[in-house]
Order: sequence, then C-alpha cells, then structure tokens
Amino acid sequence: MNNSFKENYHWVTLISIVLIYGYYFVKVLPPSGPDITAENVTLFAGLLVLLVVLHIVGAIVLIAVAKFNDPHPDERDQLVNLKGSRNASWILTTGVFAGMAAVLLAPGNFWVLHILLASLVVSQLVESATQIFHYRRGF
Repeated sequence: MNNSFKENYHWVTLISIVLIYGYYFVKVLPPSGPDITAENVTLFAGLLVLLVVLHIVGAIVLIAVAKFNDPHPDERDQLVNLKGSRNASWILTTGVFAGMAAVLLAPGNFWVLHILLASLVVSQLVESATQIFHYRRGF
C-alpha cells in the first residue's frame, strides 16, 4: 500500500457512502406518501451510525496495516483538498436550489428532505472522487 493515508481514507469514504446511502435510497424510494415516515427516520439514523462506525473502523484498519507518517498536510494536500471542496460546493449549491424549488412544487416534506440529503451525499462523493483523482494523477 504505497498510497497516502488521506488517499486511502478517501477510498473508504467513497465506498462506504455509496453502499450506505445507496441502500437507504433504494429502501425509501419511491415514497409511500408526501411526508417522511418514522421508518425513514429510523432507517436513516441506524445507517448514519453504521456509516460513522465504518469510517472509524476504516481509519483504524488503514493505520494498522501501514504506518503512515504524514502528520502535517503539505502544500499538495491543501491544493487537493481545495479542488475537492470547490467541486463539492457546486453540487451542494445546486442541490440546495433544487430543494428550494421542491418546497414550492412538491407537496409534503419527503422530496425536499431527500433532495437536500442527496445533494449532500453527491457532493461528498464528488469531493472524495476529485481528491482521489488528483492524488492518483500525481498533482
């Protein structure tokens, strides 16, 4: 494993988010009504706890498998983080505007909340994927 800790951790983030939120959206779509249900909230809370556990376990495994020695981010890490955050902010901004449109167009709160959640999830995926791309590219 010759990748940096940050690159490997972005892989953990990317895979865990795709699996956890992919499962969530498969379970709750299509909606059974215009509002979210208690089952949706319970499922979300349980999967959120699982996501946190996966991130913690992933970090522990990465640290245990290889001794990473990069405690301070260098200029390259800062530039990669900046590029990832920039791309993610565009997705999140677009999602917020879509959520605002859903407030005006869709009855209930189901679509508003899930559009906002989806934009948050997609923005995190874009951020991690962008950072992985730049680490792989050797930026």
